[in-house]
Amino acid sequence: MLGRHGFTAALWVTSAVVVAVVAVQGVPWLWPRLFPRPGEGLGVAVEEGAVEAPSVQLVGEVVDRLVASWGAVLGSPDDPLRLPRGRTPRALQDALRASPELEGTTIYVTETGPFSHRLRVFHGPDLLVRRELRRWMPERPAVRAENPPELGIVFRFVPEEPATFGRVLKWKSPMAVSLAPFGPESMRAAAKAIKAGKDVIVEVDPRSEADEQLAALPGVTGALLLGSFPDPATEAAFLVALARRDLFLLDARTDADEPTASETPRLARAAHLDSPEAAVLGRNLAVRWGHGVVTVDAAEHGPALAEEFIDVAKEDGYVLRLPVEVAREHGRSP
Repeated sequence: MLGRHGFTAALWVTSAVVVAVVAVQGVPWLWPRLFPRPGEGLGVAVEEGAVEAPSVQLVGEVVDRLVASWGAVLGSPDDPLRLPRGRTPRALQDALRASPELEGTTIYVTETGPFSHRLRVFHGPDLLVRRELRRWMPERPAVRAENPPELGIVFRFVPEEPATFGRVLKWKSPMAVSLAPFGPESMRAAAKAIKAGKDVIVEVDPRSEADEQLAALPGVTGALLLGSFPDPATEAAFLVALARRDLFLLDARTDADEPTASETPRLARAAHLDSPEAAVLGRNLAVRWGHGVVTVDAAEHGPALAEEFIDVAKEDGYVLRLPVEVAREHGRSP
């Protein structure tokens, strides 16, 4: 028979064996769950039965089918989804989250502007679909007679159609023209615009030296910015150059970050008039903000859209002013 000391030794040996077995079998299973490496947790979830990702095509079809069932008219995939009257972005988000076809996805609808939202559909970390949304807007929003919004119009010069540009300069409505700083026809077009009593705005390239562009044309009152700067330092230098010349900034960037603080008067572009829907957006934003500056191409159907836009503005009671005047009164540093 084993003595007391022998029994104790056997118990310790048995316990050590059990602990060793548990360590060998359990630690490899437990360790990655307690201390997962980046991305490892997602892999475990998928292995343990996560729902397979729907295809990008399926997600797009579900979104389009739902919006169409509400009565919306679908455009091209690159156009914003225009929600019909009475349907909100939140309602779209809730309806998509409830769709069994999108099980396993994460759906967000976030506000990007007064009338615009962005829809994003994820499966895990993967972005499947991103669509821009446009809230319903009245075609002709009500204008208060005691405090009407101010409108400014900027025609973008198109060298290929100088005859159209010449006809536009004969319009009596206050307006500005935007010109590339070093275009072959820019100097002549600027002289014609000044002679016709129009303002000149330089359409800057954010990747090129600012001072040279701002000094390239006579009579410049502001700058039109369409692209993004390569870095914050270049943007800061550009704003300093604008302030030094007492020019305003018409910011038409679509994916711009929060604007850098500056003493330069800055206006966000309300719309580019390339369709009747864009004109509706421009009017609604002008009513919302109390002002709005729109751009339009001085070519093809641009002048016709601008003429209709101006006629509606006059009929509804908007005040037409030079863009520089709108900027001086309403342009604010962020």
